[in-house]
Amino acid sequence: MACLSADERKDLEQWVFPRRLATREALFRPGQWPSFVHVLREGSLKLVREDAGQGATVVETVQPGEWVGVAWALRSEPYSVLAEALEPSAVCSLRTEDFLRHFGASPAFNLAVSRQMAAKLESAQSMLWLRSRHDAASRLAACLLHLDGQRPKDSAPGVVLTKSDLGQIIATAQETVFRLLTKFESRGLLRREDRRILLTNRAGLRAVADNPRNTGPDRTS
Repeated sequence: MACLSADERKDLEQWVFPRRLATREALFRPGQWPSFVHVLREGSLKLVREDAGQGATVVETVQPGEWVGVAWALRSEPYSVLAEALEPSAVCSLRTEDFLRHFGASPAFNLAVSRQMAAKLESAQSMLWLRSRHDAASRLAACLLHLDGQRPKDSAPGVVLTKSDLGQIIATAQETVFRLLTKFESRGLLRREDRRILLTNRAGLRAVADNPRNTGPDRTS
């Protein structure tokens, strides 16, 4: 909310409701009406689209400072995804009518939220491009770099996603993700600690990400 003036921020903050989420706790579920929009203050979330015939797919992650639920509030439509905490998290929730009032009244606030949504759209488009042109190793390396790059500098380091979540994001089997993470770790590109993936050699991961076909004697995928 740094885009707001002091008076605008003071006015907005009086309508905000803080909330804490435990790991795997849902912030909202498909079919619920977007009575609130939320900004993540601590931790991380994943948005999951569920299909009765195809299972569940992680379609987006949310990092501190990012809004969640805005698209459904603007369209006046029920949520179509599950928002779930990846780790202990904290959000600030704002009634949709209060959010829309500030969205319409403050050009700076409108622009900041719109830019964030545009960045999310560009990220989704980039992942679609990777899926169509790059192999699993390249997709995983690029995904890890992107997710780590989204993390604010003052937040806990590392990527907090399961092998299943990563596989859903990059359209790769969980077993392949496990094999690639093991290989990346053996090459010193990352380190796994509990549920976190810590990137220890970003330049090395970037080299893998930039190569659409990681083949050869030291085959990565």
